[in-house]
Amino acid sequence: MKLINNIAFFCFLATLVFSCKKDGDLTVARTDTSSDLTASATTLVLKKADESKDAVALSWKAADFGYAASVTQVLQIAMKGTNFASPKEIVLTNRSTSIKYTVLDFNALVLTLGLPFNRSTDLELRVKSTISASFPPSYSSVVSMAVTPYELVSFIYVPGDYQGWNVATADSLRSPTGNGIYSGIINFPAKAGATFEFKITPAKSWNTAYGDAGNGTLSTSGGNLKAPAAGSYRLTADLNANTWKMEVESWGIIGAATPNGWGSDTPLTYDNGKAVWTGTLTLSAGEFKFRKNASWDAGNAFGAGAADGLLSATGANINLTVAGTYRLVLDTEALTYTLTKI
Repeated sequence: MKLINNIAFFCFLATLVFSCKKDGDLTVARTDTSSDLTASATTLVLKKADESKDAVALSWKAADFGYAASVTQVLQIAMKGTNFASPKEIVLTNRSTSIKYTVLDFNALVLTLGLPFNRSTDLELRVKSTISASFPPSYSSVVSMAVTPYELVSFIYVPGDYQGWNVATADSLRSPTGNGIYSGIINFPAKAGATFEFKITPAKSWNTAYGDAGNGTLSTSGGNLKAPAAGSYRLTADLNANTWKMEVESWGIIGAATPNGWGSDTPLTYDNGKAVWTGTLTLSAGEFKFRKNASWDAGNAFGAGAADGLLSATGANINLTVAGTYRLVLDTEALTYTLTKI
């Protein structure tokens, strides 16, 4: 009887051991081995005319952590050489192994990284897979890609008292990447009875109009927005966060070559559609500079840069040798200008 009891005990013990081992095999994850990420193209010159066409297809092997876990996959895109310090992340379907982008979609995606338009930039892509915050993630191999995006512009509009509340002719704010953040210059002239009030509309209609919800926020049920006083302002509206702000901004030229000499600025006019300052001016032979907000403060006055057409905050006066009527175009983002005699 004792022998039988011992045999029964050891059989029971063996059952426990093998049962635990089996349970362990099912529940203990293993670190996945990196898999290859491949791309159908690694040099992309994106063009607006091709928006509906396929740009690139990516494929990879789904991560294997040793059991049927729910895997969170993200595609990471970063500037080459940054070691993915601040990547753009796109959530992928659980255990998917491929994704395809059209030209329009991939262009919009890479523009969120702040890439320059119409110029090649080197990027790196990889797939990151995780099963929990406490377990190390798995990464695919890295794909290097040279991408040239195009400008993806969208507009919203600013009808208001400054232009008679005519939504059809309202000035616009511009988003160069179509990311929901819009900016532009609105001039509020000083005139009798001016209220300096306005609203923001996504289209040239009153179907939807954003107003003041207080503390720098926007709401479609808010009252009229309002500029502090007459003047030229940069208005920025973030329709993702529903926020807005206004900052005084004007540009002009000053100097012996300009109509007002060194006494005061000759103002330029902002083109919200092209995001440049322009003017048609009668200029004399002589020197001049560009100024922001009619100020000589550091960072507000710009002279000659390293080459013709370039500007520098530390540059000398620009010298115009031939008098005449000129079309002037100033790009304050690129710090460039053109003077075309007409």
